[in-house]
Amino acid sequence: MTRIFTLLLLAATAVLACGVDVKVPACPSTTSFTFNTGIPAVDPSCPLTEVQMCYTPTQLKLAFTAYNETEFYYDASQTTNGDIWEYEVVEAFIYKGADDPQTYFEYEVNANNVTYNAFVYNPSR
Repeated sequence: MTRIFTLLLLAATAVLACGVDVKVPACPSTTSFTFNTGIPAVDPSCPLTEVQMCYTPTQLKLAFTAYNETEFYYDASQTTNGDIWEYEVVEAFIYKGADDPQTYFEYEVNANNVTYNAFVYNPSR
């Protein structure tokens, strides 16, 4: 069985983005994809990022690999749900379905393994 999730994945070193609908398999199978495009335009210096994912009855598992990263900019004093997006992070904006969501889950992690988690409600959508 697979489920469809709409993901906007960002690796914020160069503000990379890939908005895609992904068919995610049940674990232990995984699906993966890569991206190396930047916003607002394609930037050939954007590093390659790979995302692998699967789900269980209680989890959506995401594994990010950022290739060719040599420097990591983060604040070692930051803690869970702090403003970690002000530094380098990978982000996933997750919504089950294929519509433009009003509500989604935002997950971020930095190079120091600090996370930010939020359910976001955007009534303008």
